[in-house]
Amino acid sequence: MDLEKLRFTSDQLLDVLALSENATAIYTGENTIIQAANDAMLRFWGKNRSVIGKPLREAVPELVNQPFLNILKRVWETAEIYTGKDELAEFFIDNEMKVSYYDFIYRPIFDANGNINSILHTATDVTDKVESNLRLQETEQKLQLAVDAANFGTWTIDTQTQTLIASDRLKVLFGFYPDEEITLTDVIEQINPEYRKSILESINKTMLEGGTSDLTYMVTGHYDGIKRWLRAVGSVSGNKGFTIFAGVMMDITERKLVEIEKQELTDSLGAVNEELTAANEELSAANEDIEESKKEMEKIFHMLEDSEVALRLAIEAADFGTWHINSVTREFITSVRLRELFGYRADEEITIEQALAQITEEYRSFVSQKLEKAIYGGGNYDVTYPVVGFHDNQMRWLRAIGNLKTDPSGQFSSFTGVVMDVSEFKKDEQRKNDFIGMVSHELKTPLTSIGAYVQLLQKTANSKGDNSGTLIMDKAINQVRKMNKMINGFLNVSRLESGKISVEKQPFDMAELLTEISADITPTITRHHIIFEPVEFTMVNADRDKIAQVIGNLISNAVKYSPAGSTINVACIQVGNEVKLSVTDHGIGIKPEDFEKVFQRYYRIESNMSGTVSGFGIGLYLCHEIIQRHGGKIWVDSEVGKGSVFSFMMQMWLN
Repeated sequence: MDLEKLRFTSDQLLDVLALSENATAIYTGENTIIQAANDAMLRFWGKNRSVIGKPLREAVPELVNQPFLNILKRVWETAEIYTGKDELAEFFIDNEMKVSYYDFIYRPIFDANGNINSILHTATDVTDKVESNLRLQETEQKLQLAVDAANFGTWTIDTQTQTLIASDRLKVLFGFYPDEEITLTDVIEQINPEYRKSILESINKTMLEGGTSDLTYMVTGHYDGIKRWLRAVGSVSGNKGFTIFAGVMMDITERKLVEIEKQELTDSLGAVNEELTAANEELSAANEDIEESKKEMEKIFHMLEDSEVALRLAIEAADFGTWHINSVTREFITSVRLRELFGYRADEEITIEQALAQITEEYRSFVSQKLEKAIYGGGNYDVTYPVVGFHDNQMRWLRAIGNLKTDPSGQFSSFTGVVMDVSEFKKDEQRKNDFIGMVSHELKTPLTSIGAYVQLLQKTANSKGDNSGTLIMDKAINQVRKMNKMINGFLNVSRLESGKISVEKQPFDMAELLTEISADITPTITRHHIIFEPVEFTMVNADRDKIAQVIGNLISNAVKYSPAGSTINVACIQVGNEVKLSVTDHGIGIKPEDFEKVFQRYYRIESNMSGTVSGFGIGLYLCHEIIQRHGGKIWVDSEVGKGSVFSFMMQMWLN
């Protein structure tokens, strides 16, 4: 048989290749001569059949700066198959360079002697698949950024096996370590007992019946022991064969504590109101003068009820804006919400420079440097800064979070992220202080009137020899004093944090101050023994009234938490160039982990006795702030069940 007659001509070979659905070409020789190429391959190249017979480098010159010619050379030299996946290639098609992605194989073809005589090239266009995957990755990245920015935890539970997949943030919220593996049972056990049964029933019902879930409950951290209020929002998705229960976990502790504080204040006001009402009812049997006074007091009670309305507030919600920056072209793609946050209209396109221009001058250079470093140096980007709206001139505080992701081609990177309005968070502390100050001011006027009327009633009862009425009025006066002290404490906190309390320093003798405090306090405290140790002449340069307030608060605190009949010692000594004042009691004591917390605003230690002691945890906070503003330090040494020693130190006045 004549083998030469069986060999395909070029045209016959093209006809065979044309039958293939995949792009196919055959190259010969070290110069990669195009022996054959079907229509599919020619379309990939953007060429016609005139390129057949030419070297690939000459027929498709745009391949010169791409890796494919070197790969073909290596296949020819090594006779080894090369397979490419999702490879980027650029071809000059319809008068422009176009980028596409391909799966391809370079397969060596051997002659009868086992020598390579050609290379078979097959390729598939996978551009749509690759671009879809890139878009999916970008969407997932933006979603993860939003979850991270909001500091949410996330979870996924297999409804059949109840296998839990938890994010690091969720583990931390339940008091576990981020790198620790945990189960659904581990999580449920951290929920406080009063919530655990109902929460578990709700979770099981949702996993069984489907739908959504929105639960709020308290947990105690597994390792850190911290109590947190959490809100879990999730839903069930999937099909009959496989379903998952997934969602996010939010820490709402601060918001919940504010609600509890407001409720405690309301309850305290209600208790005072009840005592005054009881006293008013007992006096109803007195003479006509007392009856007339009762009517006046009822008017005052209405004033107190009106004041309680000021205790109800609600706050805040915020939306995210998003952006995308091409590291090469610096193309700036923004969402409508981002443009609104910078004060632009929804239909306006803005540049990076226009956005930076709205940042206030003192922050602009800093933010610009951080942005450029993130785009061209890599790393994460998390900055907070104020802006003034371009059209609306509105001042806003924004927080921007983003990171850099390299494109698979390696030719450019995408810098993407989110921006959120955090103005409310910046203003939250000021709002709280304004609220406390407003309520306190509103309560002082009716309380002043109550005090005056009660004193009038006391005088009337005394003049008529009404011992029962006098005793009742004494109780009412004590309650009014207690409320006045509480309100003054809140006012001091509000003034302190808004900068309205100033420290007016002047030289004075601590020994003289303690003598005055002893004369004022000793007659009023009858259930404890207050001992003021001898003090030598000690001059300090400080605000005399503020230091007196600190000492009074420390003594008052010792009285509250010490049993009746016990001794409280007040001592003041010189330590080098400093003066140290200490108040020692023999009360319930404090755990070591609470030593620093007791000086925090509104913090109260938990014990069997503390529940019966009035107060809102602001006295020691005020002491801490006043001493700090004098450049001093304040601390506590204590042992549970044996008592506490509260001390502060500050510089002596050596002049």
